[in-house]
Amino acid sequence: YLRIAWRNIVRNKAYSAVSILGLAVGLAMYVFSSLLAAYEHNHDAFMPNVDRVYFVGAVAAPTANFGVGAIDGNWTAVGPLLAAEAPEIEAIARSYYHEFLISIDDRNYYQSIGFTDSDFTKIFNLNYIEGDASALTDPAGVLITESLRRKLFGDTPALCRTIMLDHKTPVHVPAVV
Repeated sequence: YLRIAWRNIVRNKAYSAVSILGLAVGLAMYVFSSLLAAYEHNHDAFMPNVDRVYFVGAVAAPTANFGVGAIDGNWTAVGPLLAAEAPEIEAIARSYYHEFLISIDDRNYYQSIGFTDSDFTKIFNLNYIEGDASALTDPAGVLITESLRRKLFGDTPALCRTIMLDHKTPVHVPAVV
């Protein structure tokens, strides 16, 4: 059977090339779509109450001239509005990301920093290496990850260390996750 298949491939080169290319593209699309579906189904499954956590986005009107139909964010007033209109909501955490120049002593780094409400620690189950869940109750407190702690401070503890944002605003580290 293999010898007959090989002879057929050699005899009909163009037809065989198109067939094999079509099979390769079809299999590649199947594998990619399977990986994408698995990611979309499981990417937030690490949260303990995944069935009770919702993300609120926005849909732009076609006349808004954004160039996109949907945006992954919304106005910050949506959080308090949802809390006032739906008392069954247990916690709301708005978030906003911005890139800053971070300064520690004489070293400078550009880093994207997310600002969020203190209810963030109620919604997401974080493992604290240093500090505790009260870290976000202080407006001048910044919660950092273990990898960022290693980048900024090396192997030394980061608890209560000061970080300057854009050489103007001092913030301190109340917790490391």
